[in-house]
Amino acid sequence: MTGTIGPLPAGDYAVFASLYYWTTPDDIWLAEGPDHVADFSVAPARPQPPSNVRIAPRDDTGASDSDGITKDPTPEIIWEPSPDQDVVGYEVSVSFHNERFWVLGTGWVWPYRSFLPEGTHTIYVRAKGHAGHFSDPAIDQFTIDYSGPRIVLHSPAGIVPEPANEVHVTFNGPINDGSFTIDDVMVTADALLLYIPVTDIRPCGFDTYRIAFDGPGLPVDYHVLVGPHVEDLAGNEMDQDADGVNGEMSDDTYDASFVVVDVPQVVGMWPAPGSAHWLVSSVRARFSKEMDGDTIHGKSFWVSRDPGGDGQFGTGDDVRVEGFVSYDLAGSTAVFTPYLERLPRGLYALCIEDDVTDAWGAMLDGEWPGVWPGFPSGDGEAGGDYVAEFVVDDLAPTITNVTLNSKPGLGVSDIEPSGIGVRTIDVTFSEAVDFVAEDVTVQTVTFLGGVETVTGTLAPTVEQPAPDAMRITLGDPVGAVDTWVRVILSGTGTITDAAGNALDGEPAADSSGLGYIYDADLDLPSGNGVAGGDAVFYVGSLQSDFRGFGPDQEEPNGTVDSWDINGFTQKYLAGDLDADFRGFGPDAEDPNGTVDSWDINGFTSRYTQAIANGTHLDDLPTAGGQGMAPGTPSPLPLLAAEPILKAFPEVAVLAAENSDRTANVADTLADDGASGTSFVAGRVLSACQPTLMPAVSQLATMREEPVAEKHCDTAATPWRGTDVPSASSNDLSVEVELPDLLAVPALGVLSVP
Repeated sequence: MTGTIGPLPAGDYAVFASLYYWTTPDDIWLAEGPDHVADFSVAPARPQPPSNVRIAPRDDTGASDSDGITKDPTPEIIWEPSPDQDVVGYEVSVSFHNERFWVLGTGWVWPYRSFLPEGTHTIYVRAKGHAGHFSDPAIDQFTIDYSGPRIVLHSPAGIVPEPANEVHVTFNGPINDGSFTIDDVMVTADALLLYIPVTDIRPCGFDTYRIAFDGPGLPVDYHVLVGPHVEDLAGNEMDQDADGVNGEMSDDTYDASFVVVDVPQVVGMWPAPGSAHWLVSSVRARFSKEMDGDTIHGKSFWVSRDPGGDGQFGTGDDVRVEGFVSYDLAGSTAVFTPYLERLPRGLYALCIEDDVTDAWGAMLDGEWPGVWPGFPSGDGEAGGDYVAEFVVDDLAPTITNVTLNSKPGLGVSDIEPSGIGVRTIDVTFSEAVDFVAEDVTVQTVTFLGGVETVTGTLAPTVEQPAPDAMRITLGDPVGAVDTWVRVILSGTGTITDAAGNALDGEPAADSSGLGYIYDADLDLPSGNGVAGGDAVFYVGSLQSDFRGFGPDQEEPNGTVDSWDINGFTQKYLAGDLDADFRGFGPDAEDPNGTVDSWDINGFTSRYTQAIANGTHLDDLPTAGGQGMAPGTPSPLPLLAAEPILKAFPEVAVLAAENSDRTANVADTLADDGASGTSFVAGRVLSACQPTLMPAVSQLATMREEPVAEKHCDTAATPWRGTDVPSASSNDLSVEVELPDLLAVPALGVLSVP
C-alpha cells in the first residue's frame, strides 16, 4: 500500500498503521491497530543566499558609488538579506585571509586595526539557517587603492628649438577624466612674469593627456604646473612625492617645464661628424630655421684641411680648402663646394663661425658636443662656433698576407703535404674591413694540360677573428685533400673599409701573367691602386709530397716519389706537423695535431696509394706556360743524394741513366711493378733513418724476418712484419700495437762521407 502526504516541516516522524477488514455475516468493518511500522526524518532545507554584495555607497569613493573601487582601507561591505525567514546570520570570508567572520546583520567591516591591502579582492557571504545549514555563497569583487597618482613623463621637455603651445603628460595609471580640468593646470613663463591661459585638456592615449594653452611663441622658460587635485579611479588625489600623503599643494604639484631656445642651431651635416667617405665633392650643413644668407660666406663657413700650428681646427691658423659657399633658403642648408672635383684623402673639419645669424639676427648656437650625432648643436644660448671633423679615405683595402693551415711561411701557391689537407686559409687585410660569407668563393680545380677545370664548389665557414682578418675553414680536422683550391674574394661585393672602399684585390705585380696572386713576395700587398678588383689565389694539398726530385729540390713539387721519403723523415725527426697523418691508435685515422710513430703508418699508406694511383697536382699555369708552384717555407737541411746512391746501387744506376735529375725514380721503377717501387722506397727510407729501417722496411716489403733491435740499450720483444697490414692497403687502421719509435734513443741520419 502506498500513499502521499503534503510537504512536511523539518523534524522526526513515526508511521503507524491500522488494519481494517469486512466481516460477514455481520457485514461490518473491523479494525486492528494502530501499530508502529516506521520512523523517518525531514531535513531542513538550505537557506537561499544573500544578494547584491557590494561596498557601501558612502565608502565607494571611485568615479561612481557603485564601481567597487575605494580608497578607504577599511570599507564596509553590505548585502541584501536571504529571503528565508529562518536565517540566523551570515558567514563572511575574503580571498586574502583564511579566517571566517560571523555576522548577525547585513554588513561587515574589517575587524582589525590594520588596513586591508591594496588590490582587487573577492568576498564570499553565506546565509546560515536555524538547523545549521549554509547557503551557496554570494560572491563579489572590490578594489582597494589608497595610493595617489603621479605624472611620470611629459613632452616637450628640456631644451626645444621652437615655441610650443601644448604639453603631453603621462600618469602612472588611469585617471578619472572628470577630475582633470583646466582649473588643475597653471602655465607660467618666467621671463614674462605672466600666466598663460589653458584652453583645453583631453585624453590622447593610455594614461596620457594633452594640455593646450595660448603660447606666446617666445624663447622663454615655460612651467606647466599640474595638480595636485587630479584624482585616480579610486578618488585619490595626486601623490607626486610618493610620501603617502595625497593632495599636498606644494609637494604633489608636477612641473612639466621646458625651455624654448629660439636661436639657430646646426641640425644636420654631410659628411656626418666623425664619419669616413671615399668620395666627398661638397660639404653641407642644415640649420634649424631660416638663416640670413648674407652672413653665410667663405669667411664664416669653410672647410679646413689642416689645423695649423696650434693643432686645433676652427682657429685662425687653419689651412683652408679653396672653394665657394652657397645657401639654399628653401632647405635652410649651406653648401661648401671645393674647386677640386673631390676632396683628396685626409682629415677635414667643417667650421661655422657664430656670426652666422638667422633671418631675425639671432647668432648661431653652434658648439659641437663632441659625441655622435650631436644634433642639434649648441648649449641653448646664442653664440659658439660649430666645428666638426670628418675623414676622406679613397684608399681601398688590400690583401697583405695569406696563410695556409696557420703555418707561417705557407701561403699562396703552396702545397700542404700532411694529412690535414687545405683546412684553414687566413687572409690579412691592410685595414679593418666588413664582409659577408657570400663575398668568398672556394672551388677545387685541376690544371690538366694547363687548362683550368673546376671540379667542385665548396661551402666553407667564413669568420672574422680580427677587424682586419678573415678565416676560411674547409673542414676540421681534415679539409680538402689532394687538390688545388681556388679562392676568390669579391672586389665588387661587401668587402669594404669604413669609408666604403671596396677590396683592391688584383696581384700587385701579376707575377703569373694571368691575373691571380701567384708569388706572395711579388704580388702582395695586392692591388693596382683602384678599388673593386677580385682577389684570386690558389693553395694546394698533396699528401706525402714533401719535396721535389733531387737533392736541391727542397719544397713540395706536386708529385709523390721516393725523394718524399727523405722529406718525411726530416719532418718526422724534427717533430714537424707536416708529418701528421693520423692519430694515435688503430682507430684514429684522422690527423690529430701530434707527430708520433703511428704517423709512419699513415705516411706509408698514403705514399703507396699515391704511387699506385699516380696522384699528383699539375703545376699552376703562368703566361709563359706551366711553372712550378713557387713555395716559400724556409727549407730544412736535407740529406745529400750521394750516401743514398752509394748504399743502393739500383738507385745509383737509375740516377746515372737520368743524369739531368729530372726523371722520377719511383715512376721509373714502376715499370717493373709496384712491389719493386715499394722495395726501393723502403730501402731509401732505411738509408735515411737506420733506426726506422726494420719497421718501415717490413711495412714496405712485408718480409717476415724478425727485426733486430738497434740503437737501443735495453732488450725489447722482437717485432715481425706480419704484425702489420700491407703498406698499399687503403685501411689506415692497425689491429696490433706498433712499436713506439719515439721511445728509442735519438734517430741517426746519414751524413755525407
